[in-house]
Amino acid sequence: MPSSQITKKAIAQALKELMGRRSFDKITVADITAGCGLNRQTFYYHFNDKYSLLNWIFDREVMGILKSGITLDNWQRCVLDMLEEMYKSERFYWNALRVSPQSEFEIHLLSLAKEMFFVIIGQLAGEGQITEGDMRFMADFYAYGSVGIIVEWAKNGMREPPEQLMAMLSHLVNDSHSVTLKRAMAAKNHDNQENMS
Repeated sequence: MPSSQITKKAIAQALKELMGRRSFDKITVADITAGCGLNRQTFYYHFNDKYSLLNWIFDREVMGILKSGITLDNWQRCVLDMLEEMYKSERFYWNALRVSPQSEFEIHLLSLAKEMFFVIIGQLAGEGQITEGDMRFMADFYAYGSVGIIVEWAKNGMREPPEQLMAMLSHLVNDSHSVTLKRAMAAKNHDNQENMS
């Protein structure tokens, strides 16, 4: 592993350990560098500020899992892997999600979830069965719902194990997708029949 990555991981680990004991807004760059035995210059060589460090941790630990090629066949495994990664650092994510009314984590996750559901809906529907606009609308709907549930789970102390939350999400998404896709395809067939008459 390149030394740059080793240094970033050490800085990230220092922040995670600090956030296990106190809130993000009470942590300074000086605290972080003291925690990993590096100087401020080294910190600023790798990160603009503590917020960019926080985002780097999100991208490396959680978002990377969802960026790794989501398909209809593997989306449940990818989301479960993400939940398990969050569960390992429960206190860190609980603290991170309180940084602002809509945290960077939530914004990133929402963006990835929209794309993930867009791909899944397209694969479920089949080519040309639903308009791109309808697919985007459905993807946004499921993304906001799923991300909201995941964020609330983290803010409330991750009381349910990841497997249980994933099972609930999976049932909800699969049942809803099935109903929504049937309705959208029925509407398209109706429109086609009207156009033919």
